[in-house]
Amino acid sequence: MRLYEVEEARALLPRLRPVLERLREAFAALRGERALEAAQRRMRELVPFAAPRNPIDVTGQVLNDFSLLDQAIDLATASGGYGSVVSFQGSVGRNP
Repeated sequence: MRLYEVEEARALLPRLRPVLERLREAFAALRGERALEAAQRRMRELVPFAAPRNPIDVTGQVLNDFSLLDQAIDLATASGGYGSVVSFQGSVGRNP
């Protein structure tokens, strides 16, 4: 390891700044990925057979527990891993 004089270190700063910025972005992405993974684990705890990745699908289990839809949306938006949320609820009507 080499020790640099103050002037030498200052001369290196312009070359180091882009590297440090890329490292900062990589760590920020990693933190976001971990938050997303935690949200996906929590979603699987709510509905073990759910599809917690994009697109999120909490399946027809929502018909048995309407709060699952709210919880899934809350988990997705709180994790910060999604830029937007589009919710589609479909059902098949029956006529006796």
